Amino acid sequence: MPSIRPYLKPAKQMRKKGHSVEEVILELRQRGASMGESRVVIARVFDLGLSDAKAAVINSNAWSDQRGQIEALHDAAETVLRELSGDNTKLN
Repeated sequence: MPSIRPYLKPAKQMRKKGHSVEEVILELRQRGASMGESRVVIARVFDLGLSDAKAAVINSNAWSDQRGQIEALHDAAETVLRELSGDNTKLN
């Protein structure tokens, strides 16, 4: 996995200056951070759990162009899990 080191310092500086999570996520994307790297940086810088950081990144305006692909991937994973478990109910 690529290092998050190049993204931590600028993100910490932005938070110290009062920038929002959304603003930091946008800056991370502009600097070339992946969604996964952004999630870890946001979790560390804003002291969030990984699931909360993941939700912040996925639902951010910065990554809105990827939302359809993310939802399709989650739907496919949900379908596979249902099929493997023999369960016909929708997972949440």
